Amino acid sequence: MRNWLRAPFQIGRLAFGIPPQFSLGVTRKLALAPDWTLICHPHAYKVAYRDQVSDPDQSQEFHNFLSGCDSSMFLMDVGAHFGVFSLAAAHFGGRAIAVDPSRSQTRMIHRQAALNGCTDRIRIIQAAVSEANGVTRMLESEYLRRLLQGSEGFRKKKGKGSQ
Repeated sequence: MRNWLRAPFQIGRLAFGIPPQFSLGVTRKLALAPDWTLICHPHAYKVAYRDQVSDPDQSQEFHNFLSGCDSSMFLMDVGAHFGVFSLAAAHFGGRAIAVDPSRSQTRMIHRQAALNGCTDRIRIIQAAVSEANGVTRMLESEYLRRLLQGSEGFRKKKGKGSQ
C-alpha cells in the first residue's frame, strides 16, 4: 500500500501494463543497425534501448561489435543478460552460446530468440561461470520473475515458506 501511495501509476503499470500487453502479442521494434531491427518483449525493448542506444559508451561498444558480425562468427556470450549480443550474432548469420545464471534472463533470451526467428542459432545455457567449482545461491529480481510469468505472477499471493 505504501508503495502504491508513492507511485500509483508505476505499481499499476507493473501489475497491469507490460505482462498483459505481451501476452496479447504486443511487441516493440528497435532499430539497432541500418539493416537490423530487433523485435522485443516490451521490457527487453526498454533495457536494450537504454543500454545499446542511449548510453554513449555502451552504444559505441555495441556498434563496434556489430561491425565484426558475420556468418563465420561463433560467440560465447557469458553473462548474456537479455542476449542482445547473441541475437546480433545470430541475425548476421553467426552462432552463439548465451550463458547467464538467471532463470529470468535465460527465459527472456528464449523469448527474444523466438521473436526474431533465430532459436536455431543460439544455444542458451542457464549457468554461472567462475574460476571455482561449486554451488551458490542467486538473488533474482522479483519484478522480472513476475514479468516473465505474465500477469498471473502479479496476482498470486505468496504463502508461508514460499520464495
